[in-house]
Amino acid sequence: MLLLLSGDVESNPGPGTVPSGPTVDSIFEIVQSLEAKHEHVLREIKELKDNQVAISTSMEDILNRVTVVERNAVLRKSEVHTILAEHNVPSCLDRDVASLKTQVEDTNNRLRRNNLIIYGLTDSLNESWAQSEVKALCFFDKQLGEPIAPDRIERAHPLGIFRENKNRPIIVKFSSYKDRERMLSREHKLKNTNFALREDLTPAAKFAQSKLLQFSRSSGSSYKLRHNKLIVNEKSFIYDNILDLVVEPKR
Repeated sequence: MLLLLSGDVESNPGPGTVPSGPTVDSIFEIVQSLEAKHEHVLREIKELKDNQVAISTSMEDILNRVTVVERNAVLRKSEVHTILAEHNVPSCLDRDVASLKTQVEDTNNRLRRNNLIIYGLTDSLNESWAQSEVKALCFFDKQLGEPIAPDRIERAHPLGIFRENKNRPIIVKFSSYKDRERMLSREHKLKNTNFALREDLTPAAKFAQSKLLQFSRSSGSSYKLRHNKLIVNEKSFIYDNILDLVVEPKR
């Protein structure tokens, strides 16, 4: 009672002050912020759609251009083939290539023209060129009956790798084509022996010789075969690799 009389005292003080909820202004600000973000997202989506449309348009344009280029390429290719066919270019190129191959083949065979290959001589491991030369000299003397001076041979050596129970052939290069022909002319003396004497030919020349031999056997007449020429009944024949035929050489 005394407290009430003294003043500045509430007669029925309630509970302490409770914080009030969000105000209308703050809610309005939040809504405005959300609307702004929503509009920003919508703008970005629109930009993505616009970019996608632009890319699709560009791709369609590129595909159309590629189609035009491919169509033009087909037309040009057809025109080129027509021009080549009209001027017989493929045949000319084929003839030129065949001519070049023939020239290269002829050069390779000329480099081998002084060579002969001996088959049937005994072989030994680590055989030196000097040993091969002695064997070749003895072969020419004993088997062919044609002795030759050592200085008439430029070199002689085995061909290939040494293998047990297999004799390697010996290739001999003569300093003179005449000496080589003289030895080759005695080849008939090796009949019914274990020896053989052959020309040193390229694979293409060997193939040509096989064709010439087939032709000579079909004729049933005696023949002579030297390098790339076959002589039957005093007529000469060669193998034409372009025609794949045995023909008489043009004069």
